[in-house]
Amino acid sequence: MDKKEWLRYFGNAWEMVIDMPLPKKVVHFPNEDTYDLNVLKMLPIAGLAAGLLILIIAKLLGLIHLAAAAVIFAVVMTLLTVIKDSGRSLGCMLSFIELKTEKVSTVAALYNMNSNLKTSQSAVGILTMIMVMVFYMLTYYLMMMYNFSYWMILVLVLNFTIQGTLATLPNVSDKVPLIEAPRHSMIQVWYIAGFISLFILFASPFATFYATVITFAVAYFGAQLLHQFCRQKVGGINTNIISFSGFIFEIVAFLIGIVFLVKP
Repeated sequence: MDKKEWLRYFGNAWEMVIDMPLPKKVVHFPNEDTYDLNVLKMLPIAGLAAGLLILIIAKLLGLIHLAAAAVIFAVVMTLLTVIKDSGRSLGCMLSFIELKTEKVSTVAALYNMNSNLKTSQSAVGILTMIMVMVFYMLTYYLMMMYNFSYWMILVLVLNFTIQGTLATLPNVSDKVPLIEAPRHSMIQVWYIAGFISLFILFASPFATFYATVITFAVAYFGAQLLHQFCRQKVGGINTNIISFSGFIFEIVAFLIGIVFLVKP
């Protein structure tokens, strides 16, 4: 596989999960490209690239006054979190919560989630959005203050790997998976994610070790359980469920990071 093919697969993986297009002079690929195992294996690499970009931003901001840098980092990163998928993940979460407050079943709520943020106008939806935004800003602020912005690498690598795993399920509408990959070969993407996770595992003593092991376990077993649930109960997957799942994992991974990496 030559460099152009690798870049094409990377570009496909990037644009599957991030709505910020890569420069066409760097990565060019035709729109009719189908997603296959090669694209699936590139999703952790896309997460690594995005995580490294965030780490570089954090290090550059760290050159100025720490408290000011933490505030800037928190605001910018929270906005980017929403913008990176055009608000789709947050919109799905708000929609799911609103449907559950209306006593809709979990399967029906997953199936009928709306990714459009503008449709969420209930008090529950607005309150949830405010709470999520405050939580993200607090998390990013703590990342800067306690110097664990490297945690974003693991979070995004596993987030994108989870989304890729779910994308191999048949779509609920046409029964065609977003990524066509043999089921027995899907473990390969977790090998890649695990290899990248090893570098985070030993980033600092003990606290990061435990946090990384727990987060990887949550990601892997959570993805397998959700994959089985969607296949058996929902009858497949759609892009909203994929985005929603990655967003929920992000929140859980942030909580684990705060618990283990914020030192009193």
